[in-house]
Amino acid sequence: KKFKQAFSRDWLENDNYKSWMKEVPENCSKYFCQVCNKMFSCSSRVSRHAESTLHRNNALQNRNQESSPPFTDRKEIAEIKCVALIAEKNILFQTAEIILSFSQDVGKNSAVLQSMTMHRKKVPKIINVLYAREQERLVEKLQNNKFSIFIVEPSDITNDKWMTFLVRYV
Repeated sequence: KKFKQAFSRDWLENDNYKSWMKEVPENCSKYFCQVCNKMFSCSSRVSRHAESTLHRNNALQNRNQESSPPFTDRKEIAEIKCVALIAEKNILFQTAEIILSFSQDVGKNSAVLQSMTMHRKKVPKIINVLYAREQERLVEKLQNNKFSIFIVEPSDITNDKWMTFLVRYV
């Protein structure tokens, strides 16, 4: 059986590690390198990472740039921005977790996320493509399953009549 190395708080006292290493509260078998902006398993030797070319190059690059806020601060800022967007656009709080999960999935490859664009004309075009595929899928479902139709005829303030079809299928 393989033994998993746990995070050692002594590492944070070590002058070689304390400037860049952070504990990952959710996972005691990992540490976060602020220089490389990555999580690493504690089972790999910490000294080996500290001496790696990647870490050293990132450290030099970070010294040349202005210092960015610590990881926990960036995380809190991102959470606040996300909640502010949800409140501003009046999105149901129940969907917050779904939106976060989606963002994390898309954000795994930040190059993809950075190259994405959304604007007023692009969104309807994507919806039209999705609509056509969803309509095909729904027709196929209704052809192969039993269903019932509910017809609702509400009227609005202008006394215009609307006819709404609700389809329920198993």
